[in-house]
Amino acid sequence: MPGPKKVASTLDVFVLALVAEGTDTLYALKREAGLSVGATTPAIRRLARAGRLKRAGADNTRGRQPLAITDKGRRWVKTNSTELIRAGIRQPPKDLESVVRLAVLAMTTGHRAMVAPLLQAALAAHYPAKSPKRGTRSPIRTAAGTYHSVLAEWQRRVDLVKAKFLKDLAKLLLRPSGLR
Repeated sequence: MPGPKKVASTLDVFVLALVAEGTDTLYALKREAGLSVGATTPAIRRLARAGRLKRAGADNTRGRQPLAITDKGRRWVKTNSTELIRAGIRQPPKDLESVVRLAVLAMTTGHRAMVAPLLQAALAAHYPAKSPKRGTRSPIRTAAGTYHSVLAEWQRRVDLVKAKFLKDLAKLLLRPSGLR
């Protein structure tokens, strides 16, 4: 009896989508898309082992080996981008980077109508409309208490910035000209 279906990673689908549109070396994925070489290298290996990505020939003049998406990879992106975006709407990823990858995937794979619901779901799930109340102003008598209070305030402010970013991203991606 087969086990549960493995959900595709947003990074794997995103890397394939980028290679399909011409970002074709590990260096280009880092330079043009800002992807980490440390995270992208294992993704490229997984995709190549699965037959979704292949080396496109000899190293170029700078020693960078071009990548190409296979037909199997194109089909996989088409199928999995839809599933990933829907899953992201139902249960948004916890990290902002994955939310942004899904939003860009939606824009570039013909799922523009799913961008707003995705970003709204991420906002609702992780960045509530009302910011959490700050702690009481009682004096803090220990280093641990001070540290904990500072971290809580830092996280509250980070969450506010992330929420604003997602709202701005939704406006930017949904305008007629998109990012360009």
